[in-house]
Amino acid sequence: MNGWGRAVLGICLVTLAQANAWADDEPLFETLKQKARSDAFAIGALLQVVGDYAEDRTDDANNGFSLANVRLNVRGNLDGQIRYFVQASFLKSPAVLDAAMTYQPTIAWGAKAGAFKAPFSAEFLVPASGIDFVNRSQAVTLLVPGRQIGAQVQGTFQGRRLGYAVGVFNGNGLDPAGNDNNDLMTAGRLVYSLQDSGREGVTTVAISGAHSVDADAPIGFPIGGTALVEGFSGERVLAGADLRVERGPWLVALE
Repeated sequence: MNGWGRAVLGICLVTLAQANAWADDEPLFETLKQKARSDAFAIGALLQVVGDYAEDRTDDANNGFSLANVRLNVRGNLDGQIRYFVQASFLKSPAVLDAAMTYQPTIAWGAKAGAFKAPFSAEFLVPASGIDFVNRSQAVTLLVPGRQIGAQVQGTFQGRRLGYAVGVFNGNGLDPAGNDNNDLMTAGRLVYSLQDSGREGVTTVAISGAHSVDADAPIGFPIGGTALVEGFSGERVLAGADLRVERGPWLVALE
């Protein structure tokens, strides 16, 4: 992106920041948020617009704008123990990204079933609206199991410092037809978080693992939206570790 492109992008970002600050102080906006959000029922939306401009292009792309994300989600906490989350994308097929119910009677253990992100990778488990950069890293996007249909158990111990999640899934993404064979994917994650005494920073370290035997599974969905491998058949073994250190305005993250 040349100087003009960066300038236009900078102006857009400043304008959006000012608009967001104005919205937080606007009574009508606050009223709308209160009406659209409660413990039992809340609506959320995500819209991401990408502007791409270069004076002398050397790639196959064209100058212009595109929609990176258009999502709508509904969530709620019914009685303090049962939660639900449904999210759809207007740009992908199948449109359903998440559709899960969670039963969490205690902090130490709970169960989750439906379509959701398999417990693998710190970066992938962060919602699209909360990631550190505009896009997730290509390596993470290509290698993680992604969203799967299945069930898992989860919980935290030691004042929420130690967390775990272990689940079984079809292993072939969100295919509405179901599993592609009689084998299931197993995936698990163990997380330890330590907050310093001044509460100005937190250190989180985690390990993840997954295993599956697939007959017709898509592997990896990069930024372009096309799977790295279509119809993968064979054994898949994944192992990962991640570290995140936050201290005031500083952040170091490794995966």
